[in-house]
Amino acid sequence: PPAPVPPTPPPQPSTFGIRDQIPVWAMTVSSPNKVANAARLADAADALAAAVAAGTTSGPAKILAALTAANALALGSDLAAWKSFGVSYAAAIGGLYAMKKLPTDADWAEMLRETAAGLRLVK
Repeated sequence: PPAPVPPTPPPQPSTFGIRDQIPVWAMTVSSPNKVANAARLADAADALAAAVAAGTTSGPAKILAALTAANALALGSDLAAWKSFGVSYAAAIGGLYAMKKLPTDADWAEMLRETAAGLRLVK
């Protein structure tokens, strides 16, 4: 008989809860390119997380401006299809910021990594 396959461990809980909400918010996106767009957004979030972790982009205003620009570039002509997603995502980030859960650039970098992980779950 074949060897038993161990069960896949559940994913670690996300620090900010962003990862698990992204696939829910993405259900509002009506685009045949949704999965490909989500992958491009994930790559952009990972790249920005790396820039923040390296110190080349820092502070909430600069990080948010870079995120907005990266998202617009990644989505191109599908930007409008992601508007409702963007509203939910922005509200979540605003809530985290207001609750002082993003006090350091390291926290922003982790939130961006969670964003990328959540975008990779979009189907």
